[in-house]
Amino acid sequence: MKTIGITDDAAEYALVVWARHVPDGVELGRPLVATRDQHDAVQLVTDLACWWVDAAQASRLLPLGDGRAELTTWRHGHEHSRTIGATTG
Repeated sequence: MKTIGITDDAAEYALVVWARHVPDGVELGRPLVATRDQHDAVQLVTDLACWWVDAAQASRLLPLGDGRAELTTWRHGHEHSRTIGATTG
């Protein structure tokens, strides 16, 4: 996995936290790039989706391929919220 503006240790920690929040059976994708966003969460781009991970939760933005995307958030192994909407642009 390529890291941008983040240490390999921080990226590894994000993967551990990611696994803590997202339950078994949810497809994660293969991590490609990790970086930090403006809120100090780790952003992981996989071959499936874009993820934001911090100590409190993991969120996934998943393109649905029909001009819509799904944003799902998990906390401690349970789905907390799910929103599907149209993408812009």
